[in-house]
Amino acid sequence: MAFREVLHITSQMLRVLSVLLLFPVLVALIYGETYHAWFFAGLAVALFIPSALAYHFLHHERPRLRHALAAIAVTWLFFALIAAIPYLAYGFSPVDSVFEATSGWSGTGLSILNEQDYAPLPKALHFWRCFTQWAGGLGVVVMALLIYERPATAGVMFAAEGRSENFMLNLYSIGRAILAIYLVLSIISTILFMLAGLPLFDAVLNMMSTLSTGGFSPNPVGIGGYGQLALLASIPVMLAGGISFVSYYALISGRVRRFLSNPEIQFLFILLSICIAIIAFDFYMNGPPAYLEGAFYAVSAVTGAGASGPARVLSFPQLTLSILIMLMTFGACYGSTTGALKLWRVILLYKITLREVRRNLLPKGAQLPLKVYNAFISPESALATVSFVFVYFAFLLLGSTAFMVAGFPALSSLFTVSSAQGNVGLAILDVPSLPWTLKLLLAFHMYIGRMEILPFFVLLQGLLKVKRV
Repeated sequence: MAFREVLHITSQMLRVLSVLLLFPVLVALIYGETYHAWFFAGLAVALFIPSALAYHFLHHERPRLRHALAAIAVTWLFFALIAAIPYLAYGFSPVDSVFEATSGWSGTGLSILNEQDYAPLPKALHFWRCFTQWAGGLGVVVMALLIYERPATAGVMFAAEGRSENFMLNLYSIGRAILAIYLVLSIISTILFMLAGLPLFDAVLNMMSTLSTGGFSPNPVGIGGYGQLALLASIPVMLAGGISFVSYYALISGRVRRFLSNPEIQFLFILLSICIAIIAFDFYMNGPPAYLEGAFYAVSAVTGAGASGPARVLSFPQLTLSILIMLMTFGACYGSTTGALKLWRVILLYKITLREVRRNLLPKGAQLPLKVYNAFISPESALATVSFVFVYFAFLLLGSTAFMVAGFPALSSLFTVSSAQGNVGLAILDVPSLPWTLKLLLAFHMYIGRMEILPFFVLLQGLLKVKRV
C-alpha cells in the first residue's frame, strides 16, 4: 500500500481538525476560561503546522479507493487520539481520555464521567465533548470537502466513508447542501430545546449531541434531566438525525411524494410503532409504567442517539432490553448521522432471503432479479450487504464473549457491545468502573462501527503486507 498517499490524505483531514479546535477557544473566551482558550488555541496551531507541512511535501497522486479507505481508518484513529489531549490535560487517565474522545467522534455517547464529574468540568470541555459529536455526525469527509479538499480526491473519499449523497453532480455542491441542511436542523433543534426550558448553552450542547445521534449532555442524567418536556422535544430531534440527507434534499426540492415513499423512512416508522407498542405492553405487564420513557428509549436506540432520561435502562424488563438490542443493531436510515447496520441493509437482507425462498419454489434456472424501491440491486451489492452483516455480527459476538469471559451476564454483555458498535451509547453497565481492557475493547467497537468496518480491514491488510516485506 502507498503509505505516502494515505498520509497525504490523513494530513488533509488533520488540518480540518486543527480548524475545529478553534471553536472551543471562542467558548472559553466567552466564559472567561483563559487557560483553556490558550490550551485549545495552542493545540490547534501545534496540529496545523505539521499537518500542513506533511500535506505540502508528501507526494500526491489521484488516490485509489484502497488509499482512501485506509486514510479514513487512520484519520478516525488520529482524531480520537488528538481529541483525547484536552481530557488528558484536565486530569483523566490516558485510557479514559481516549475512550471519551472515541465515543465523541464516533457519535456513540458512552462516557467515563461519573455524576460528580459534570459540575466542575469547564464549559470549554463540555462544549468540546458535544461538538465532536456534532462534527462527527456531519462527517470528516464533508468537512474536508468544504474547507480544503480537491474534487479529484473527494470522490473516492465519499465512497470510502460510505456516504450515499449523490443528489448533485458537483461534489462541492453536495458538501454545501449537506451542511446547509445540517445547520437548518441545528437551528430548529436548538429553538425546540429552548422552548422546552433549556438555557441557551445547554440547548446548543444537547442539540449538537442529539441531532448528531451522539448522546452526550452537560447534564449527568442526560436530556431527560431537564424534565418531561425536554424528553418530548428530543424525540423529533433524534428522528431528524436518523433520516438521510438525500431524503431531506428531496423534501426541500418539493418532491414530497418521493420523501414519503422512501422504503427506509416507511420501515423506520412502522418498526418504531410496533416496537413502542410491544414495549408499552411489556411495561404494563412487568415493568414500571414509564410509557413515555419507553417510546423515548426506542427512538434513542434505533437512531443511535443514545440519549437518556431519568428511567434507567437497567430497570427495564428483559423483553424491552431485547427489543432495544435489536433496534441498536438495525440503526436508522443510510446516509444519516446514525450508525449500526442501517435500515437499507436490513431491507435488502430481507429481500435477498425472500428471493432465495422463492427460488426453491420456481423451475431451475428461473431468473429472479433483486429489486428495492424501483431499483435493481446488482449481485455484487447483494453480496457486499450479506458480507457486511456477517462480519458485523461476528464482531458483536466476539466482543460480547469477551465481556462474558470477564464475568458479566450474557444480556448485559450483548447490550453493551451492541451499543458501542452501533454507535448508540445506551448503557446498563457502569462504564466508568469497567477495567481498562474492556474500555479499550468498547473503544475499538466504537471505532470500527463508525467506519463501517471495511476501512479497518483495508488498513490491517496494508500493515500485514508491509510486515511480510
